[in-house]
Amino acid sequence: CGYDEAMAFIDAGASSVTHMFNAMKPCEKRSPNLPGAAFDAGINAELICDGIHVDKTIVKMAYKLFGRKICLISDSMSAAGLGDGVYDLGGMKVNVTGNKAMHEGVLAGSVANLLSEARNLIGWGISAGDAIYSAAIAPKELLGMDIPSLMPGSTADILVLDKEFGLKKVICKGYMTDAL
Repeated sequence: CGYDEAMAFIDAGASSVTHMFNAMKPCEKRSPNLPGAAFDAGINAELICDGIHVDKTIVKMAYKLFGRKICLISDSMSAAGLGDGVYDLGGMKVNVTGNKAMHEGVLAGSVANLLSEARNLIGWGISAGDAIYSAAIAPKELLGMDIPSLMPGSTADILVLDKEFGLKKVICKGYMTDAL
């Protein structure tokens, strides 16, 4: 939609733009469209940061504009983590090569997870704090969910990472497992 239509949706209660920059009119010098309206209104921008859906320079620009209003989303399909091959997505045959999932020459989804996207952000110069915030906290705030704490007696889902953000352990509902 264009800028005015987007502002009407925002005025009616829209609080976030999902798949920012994907399948939408681009922000142009005389037509800011949905990205410009989201910026003007100060609403959240949900980004797929798999390195395929949105160019890393555009992602870095978005962080300068939206800051902690960025929420990472994966757009992952069932082939996530399974490697190259042909997979079914709602009856469509999707060819996964590397990190790219394509159906008849069109991007069909992602095979990334939020941790890999956070790693991408850090590699692109976004601070580790902002990357982790965008993956773990911003989506919960957007949905009005409680932010978990690491207090005695609380149940936590935690990823234990090494200094290079490699996954070492997973704690789910208080139970620890080794990383896969």
